[in-house]
Amino acid sequence: MKFILISDLHISLEQPIGRLDNVAVISFHKLNIVLEYARKINAVVVQAGDFVDKPRSWFLLPMLTSCLMKYKIPIYCVAGQHDVYMYNEETKDNTTLGVLAKAGLVHILNEHPVEIRNVRIYGASHGQEIPVPDDGLVNILVVHEPIAMEWAGVDYIDAEVFLKEHKEYDYILCGDIHRKFLIQKNGRTILNTGPMVRRSATEYNFKHAPGFLF
Repeated sequence: MKFILISDLHISLEQPIGRLDNVAVISFHKLNIVLEYARKINAVVVQAGDFVDKPRSWFLLPMLTSCLMKYKIPIYCVAGQHDVYMYNEETKDNTTLGVLAKAGLVHILNEHPVEIRNVRIYGASHGQEIPVPDDGLVNILVVHEPIAMEWAGVDYIDAEVFLKEHKEYDYILCGDIHRKFLIQKNGRTILNTGPMVRRSATEYNFKHAPGFLF
């Protein structure tokens, strides 16, 4: 089984200050590229939170629904701060991501792993504890927490330390901090693919090339 790994999508219809192009068109164009490639190589998509930029948008929801139904690619994700209201579990079903999950268009990961052949995928949405995985298979953790290689304007968890502390996981996909990194040590990997859409005019974003790994 092949996996496409991607971090913060922040899909939105709202135009950020400073962008001259149409960010909604660009967002869906990039999402279509990811899903088209997943279909081409028969892969599933694993996404590390902040699927959307705001918890609820009834104008965005039908557009996302139509896009995901077109491809019918399995999508496994966690919830980031932008996907939920005030980190409140009780309101998650009333969000854009929650409706997509109820419709079966995405699967929100948690401590109960999704098993695909010899791979188990665990999830820790923002603020949730890191699950303790079972031994025996390849274990993937998808987590939305401020994990990074260096200071990026906010307090962060050092990526190498996080990898060392969670030795039960073979691969760790991170979201939240909008900085791309890839660390491989002793046959284990921790990574963040960075933001899919550059929504702010920062020095990093001027250099960042959005992408995904597989």
